Amino acid sequence: MEPSCFIVPIPKQPRQCLRVLRIWVWRAQLSFSPGSWWLRDYGVRLFIVPLNDASGAMHHGVSCTLFPACPGAKAIDHSSTTFSHVPLPAEALLGHLCSSPQDERKDFLRAIHRVAVGTLFLSTSYATVLRVAGCIAGRYSAHRRVGAEPVPILPFSTQHGPIARIFAHAVVFDSYAIHSKNMFVENIGNPDIQNILGGVFKATILSYTQKALSDLVDRCGWQGLYAHNQISELWLAEKGNNIAEGDYVVLCI
Repeated sequence: MEPSCFIVPIPKQPRQCLRVLRIWVWRAQLSFSPGSWWLRDYGVRLFIVPLNDASGAMHHGVSCTLFPACPGAKAIDHSSTTFSHVPLPAEALLGHLCSSPQDERKDFLRAIHRVAVGTLFLSTSYATVLRVAGCIAGRYSAHRRVGAEPVPILPFSTQHGPIARIFAHAVVFDSYAIHSKNMFVENIGNPDIQNILGGVFKATILSYTQKALSDLVDRCGWQGLYAHNQISELWLAEKGNNIAEGDYVVLCI
């Protein structure tokens, strides 16, 4: 017997959500009593939960608190969303209500397999970010002049060295991204290998990108800290990318 509806419980901690979206994919422990005397555990399952209606009003039992604005990534509005006994139709369950999974870990990883995809492909933006930041720093260095007879600071090795290295690494990272993508596709159906590929790629490139962008901020002086010059904003945005789809330190444990 399958249930006609589900109740989303009160979470122990607030969950992150996208305030601009109309629905939320919720992970919850599903327990269902087909009889009157015993409870069957179906493991962690995914549900589609509506957050608000067309007018923007939150649904009953759903509350959302917008976090303060943060520098860097502007793609999403970060907020805390909580659910208190929200009834859902049976169709809200993603997947089939079959017997309890034999391996809960593998079943959970199968349900969130898109996280591994995001871990790899969100990280491919680093090469583009390095090119943009290097171009901005290069143009600044060509424009900035010093000395009694003003000359551009770009010819100084302390200035053009970091910029040249960034462009060189961006080319290497592009090739690395293509190679990792091909290996990722070849291992469809093997989530452990895909998680390893995404984690290694992210950890390798992120470590260099963060240091390189920090160096470019220093090379541009105070101008590097202004948001309209983008370098510091790109730096902070990539820090957010570190957290998105799995912190790379956690991925490597």
